[in-house]
Amino acid sequence: MPKYIAAIDQAPPAPAVFYSTTAGTFSPRTRRNQQIYPRLGWVEHNALEIWEHTQHVIRGAQKKFSAAVSEIAAIGVTDQRETTTSR
Repeated sequence: MPKYIAAIDQAPPAPAVFYSTTAGTFSPRTRRNQQIYPRLGWVEHNALEIWEHTQHVIRGAQKKFSAAVSEIAAIGVTDQRETTTSR
């Protein structure tokens, strides 16, 4: 029966959080994504680096809880929004 919820926030620190629905505890993990500034006012990220860091932090949280993939009930994902500006 699924007993974990995973949350992934792809802001620059790249955190992932596992929440145990049975124990009521969190397992935060982070791995910073490099910010690339190709010119003034622009910021970019390496998509492969984001993917690798996401896998790393999810595996770390899984390992802490000894959680199988089949035990994850849901995954929530957010993206980076703080570099969005309006003019």
